[in-house]
Amino acid sequence: MDDNKEQEALRVLQAPTTSDDDKLGIDAVDFAEKSINQDADAEYALALRNLRPNSNGWKVSSLNGPANPIIADHAPRPDNAPNRAPSTTKAPANPTITTQGPTNAPTEPPNCDRWTGWFDRDNPSGNGDFETLLHLRRENPGKICSTPSAIQARVRGSQVPASQTGEHFDYYDTDVGFACTNYRQSDRYCQDYEVRFCCSQNPNSGTTNAPANPTIATQGPAPTEPPSVSQKIIFPGPRGIDDYARMETTLSEDLTSFTLCVHMRSNMDSSNEISLVSYAVSQSYNELILFVKGGFMLHLQSYIQMADPPVWDGEWHTVCTTWRSSDGAWQLYTDGALTASGSGFRVGGRVRRGGTWILGQEQDVVGGRFDADQSFIGELSEVNLWDRVLSPAEIAADCSYHGNVIDWDTTNTRVFGQASRAEYQCGK
Repeated sequence: MDDNKEQEALRVLQAPTTSDDDKLGIDAVDFAEKSINQDADAEYALALRNLRPNSNGWKVSSLNGPANPIIADHAPRPDNAPNRAPSTTKAPANPTITTQGPTNAPTEPPNCDRWTGWFDRDNPSGNGDFETLLHLRRENPGKICSTPSAIQARVRGSQVPASQTGEHFDYYDTDVGFACTNYRQSDRYCQDYEVRFCCSQNPNSGTTNAPANPTIATQGPAPTEPPSVSQKIIFPGPRGIDDYARMETTLSEDLTSFTLCVHMRSNMDSSNEISLVSYAVSQSYNELILFVKGGFMLHLQSYIQMADPPVWDGEWHTVCTTWRSSDGAWQLYTDGALTASGSGFRVGGRVRRGGTWILGQEQDVVGGRFDADQSFIGELSEVNLWDRVLSPAEIAADCSYHGNVIDWDTTNTRVFGQASRAEYQCGK
């Protein structure tokens, strides 16, 4: 352990919060995540920047067991408090949560009329899964309100609520966020979790609990919603190999079905070869590609020609493609309408995990060897991926629906060359 870093983390823990401490606070939490193991001070450092001093000193949050999504045990840490070794005992399935207030903790998440999207910045391949508010806010500016009223966590992919997994969580509250360290689990490994926060102006509005997996109404007109503010990637041209974007995520599990959607704007000619989305693994550089050559093509190691809808007019369009392994059924939607469909494509196949996602270029090795004659000029946004075939109603929902494998709003996307980011208002 780095003694200087340890002292730095402890100094920040013992000091009042000021606006000048942000960088130091981030360093302290980074240090804590790397040295979490049996270090009690690292546990305190993990909570650092999302807490505020009160009359009793720093308020530290800790849970010994699967947490209720909105209840935490808040206990002040006096300056002279001894270091405490974290418990390694597996918590019971239904732990008693002790608070300084009422003990009748609610068993359901609160009614909330405005949940954020799902965030997944970390995975348990290191010391654990750390979905801390400090890092989530830093990596997703403007996406999380300053004082969330509730938090929910679930297993990525299976969407099992965290409270049903039986795992031990170090933190699960709206002060710190969510943290699960591997060494505290019976099998020494956390599952991969994603989190979301309630940013409602009226967290008790409504008469029913907000579902973890929203459904699309099939009767009556959908309510009109204001435009959703997101980001877009601009690929300015001319064509070359330097301008592209990389989504800092991968597949944690193989896919046997999917829906891939993208918002695009371009005045290119569809007779060109154009790569919009490219996913490559070591076994195949054409693992999954949304490609254009005389119309849209879906590559899944081999490819199928789909259709050539009129989307190259310099206006925004939504393009979605679906595929299912069991019968090879595929579909192409443009602007919410079914454009083409078929079956028998790659029956029994799968999209393999662990690859690299590139936007605007086609990979001939993982992460590189681009071809300028296949590059994209235009703008891309709302690249979302689901691990199932969405219904027509879900695809039509567009801006209000986010991928459960890749959620554009919560996925960090790096730009290279002259590619740049700008604000994008979905639905405007």
